[in-house]
Amino acid sequence: MLSVSELTAQVKDALEPSFLRVLVRGEISNFRGANSAGHLYFALKDKRASLDVKVWATTARGLRFALKEGMAVIVEGSLNVYEPHGRYSLIVNRIEPEGVGARALAFEQLKAKLLKGGLLGEARCRSFRRGWAW
Repeated sequence: MLSVSELTAQVKDALEPSFLRVLVRGEISNFRGANSAGHLYFALKDKRASLDVKVWATTARGLRFALKEGMAVIVEGSLNVYEPHGRYSLIVNRIEPEGVGARALAFEQLKAKLLKGGLLGEARCRSFRRGWAW
């Protein structure tokens, strides 16, 4: 007979070495943004399942695009079993938007931010022209 701790330790020992590097595709769900330490937590889901995902602050700081609820992504990481709760999650090493490169998405997000702030586009040109006597 095994205790809960013993069983969970055996599950951890069996699973983690088998899933040191996996690529998983899914949609971001329950995204809450960075916590006070800068870590990101969300679920990756498809039509039939959901998986908890953790992005440590060191990895999150290297992202070239903003993660958003509902975004389709491809995640590279390793499986982690958190023994105190008997839960497993995916620890992210790399994440890319599905279908479009990270640089292209980062560019589009920056462009939208600059347009919204009036620093790019027609609004910028008009205010620039008003400040000069032609």
